[in-house]
Amino acid sequence: LLDDAGRLEVGEQDILCVEFLPGQGGTAGRSFVTGNMRGQLGVWEQGRLIKLVDGHQGALRCMRISPNGREVITGGESGEVLRWEVKGGKLWGMTGALPLQEGLCATHSAEMGHRTESHAHIWCMDWKPDSSGFFAGTTAGDIWSVNTEVPYRPQ
Repeated sequence: LLDDAGRLEVGEQDILCVEFLPGQGGTAGRSFVTGNMRGQLGVWEQGRLIKLVDGHQGALRCMRISPNGREVITGGESGEVLRWEVKGGKLWGMTGALPLQEGLCATHSAEMGHRTESHAHIWCMDWKPDSSGFFAGTTAGDIWSVNTEVPYRPQ
């Protein structure tokens, strides 16, 4: 997997973030996902790129693997948060979003993901321990709560 200097040469991918996939036995630490400047999600096994999927309109800046290891959420410069199936690289729809601060607006798309109204960059994110949703932080100082189970219904 690694060269003598402890690196994995991946070519000109402009890797901005990486997350290891949970594994068991001999597969632990050998599969991972990457995000690059072109907004693509890469799925790697045994040091080989097995899938490269387009998704974000700008750089893919951050990602997190779900606690069950089946999904990955990604955030980027375009203000989008996208949810993916790890094995197939399939982009899943989001089921809703709720603001954490009064006066903020969350939009919702069942097809492609969640985009913040302010179009701020998504800079950090993390899953809830039960995989029922996650939080995403923006460069505008907002924290968004996204629920992956219960649809958001405007009142």
